Amino acid sequence: MMVSDKAYLTVTAVVSVLVLMLASLTGVAWWLSVPFCLLIMVGGLLAKRHVENKRVVAPAPPSMSYQPPPPPATVSVQGIALPSAHPDYRFLLHGTIVWRLPGPHASPHPRPEQLAIDALRERAARFTEGESPADVDLLATRLGTELSFPRPDRTGTLEVWAQDTILAIPDDDRVRLNKIAAVRKNEEVWDHERAYERNKRAYLRDDVLTTTSSAVVWWLAQDTTRVSDTVSLIGTLAQLVAAAQNREVEPLFQSFVRDLSEAGEIVERGADTEPDPDLDALDRLMANLVPDDSGPEQADLADRLAGIAEEAGATDLASVIRERFGAPVFTEQDSWFAGLAAQPGAPGPQDSSPGTNGTSPPAAG
Repeated sequence: MMVSDKAYLTVTAVVSVLVLMLASLTGVAWWLSVPFCLLIMVGGLLAKRHVENKRVVAPAPPSMSYQPPPPPATVSVQGIALPSAHPDYRFLLHGTIVWRLPGPHASPHPRPEQLAIDALRERAARFTEGESPADVDLLATRLGTELSFPRPDRTGTLEVWAQDTILAIPDDDRVRLNKIAAVRKNEEVWDHERAYERNKRAYLRDDVLTTTSSAVVWWLAQDTTRVSDTVSLIGTLAQLVAAAQNREVEPLFQSFVRDLSEAGEIVERGADTEPDPDLDALDRLMANLVPDDSGPEQADLADRLAGIAEEAGATDLASVIRERFGAPVFTEQDSWFAGLAAQPGAPGPQDSSPGTNGTSPPAAG
């Protein structure tokens, strides 16, 4: 314990006073006691300084020799399996594992190489177990950085890290993941297309095609200059609304639907009419039997042909022939063929009877 100079002087002053009082009590002259008191004060102060100076000087540190740590050992590893977020897929780690003792006095492990491999596998597994195998290329750099720092193993025996690490997955798994990614992308596009189609159907059914009026306004809004075309499509839009809503056409627009149906029937009859082969044959027959541009003769022959058709029961064909060639119903006296028979030299009706061959019967003998 060190005492300050002020405290030491105070103590020596008190001692000197006591010495002077003791000397006066014993009858010793006071001036004889003063040198003694001064000797005590000065001599004690010097002795105190000497002792304190010895205590302040620190002992010299013992000499120590520096021992460098042992060089690290390495082992090359290939294909260490690491877990991923998908239980059916594994990462593969390749690289060089490095380890060393944490200090010169650390106790060596009987199998330091295996301990280092296990320690590094545990570190890498904690890093990859929650990652997707599809992100292997992104994880490779991050894992290499994480494993490059020395870390003690779970026993504290070694410090372990890795160099030149490569993270990969098997080629078959990469192919499967690429196929799954392509299917997932196509499915996502298909889902968007289906959603778009559903929205479009809902828009047409629940907004546009709710009533014929809304459909007409919607169609006109596509191009406000097509007023006449829109009016002509009212019947079509009315039928479209009825089909979309699964109901009858609104009574207000029934007339537009009837007009549309009648016009469609007319167009359909005109478009689907095919030439009648029978009428084509009649045309050829007329051209061969009567002179060209011979109206009365053609009408008379058409009347006769119509009559033959009527006798055969084909009244519809007879009507078509009369209408086609403008043949009225002639009497026998009005017939052109009857007048031709009445001309001189023309054979009479009796001459055209079967079996006569146009000659008179022989006279009776």
